[in-house]
Amino acid sequence: MRERKRSASQQSRRLLAEARRDRRLVRQARHREIEARETALRAAPGQRWLLASDGVRPRALRQALERTREKGPAEAAEQVLALAGRDDDDASVLVMDFSEAR
Repeated sequence: MRERKRSASQQSRRLLAEARRDRRLVRQARHREIEARETALRAAPGQRWLLASDGVRPRALRQALERTREKGPAEAAEQVLALAGRDDDDASVLVMDFSEAR
């Protein structure tokens, strides 16, 4: 279990780093054509993924995630927006919980 948590945490950090890099690329390419990049990700049972727009403050996100860990996805998304959303920007959050395949 500890190994899965560690690897999930490492994957989360890697995905956050990629998101920051991609956000910089989008900012740089505002008036230029950009090419979409697809990446296949594999979810493990018990993982929770969060997809957030740039209207969510990254520094407040970790604390918001800790506070919403035991909530369902819809309630967690609402609370993440309330805790980490910027007042001066629109924000979107999608929370996905993965369970065993049926």
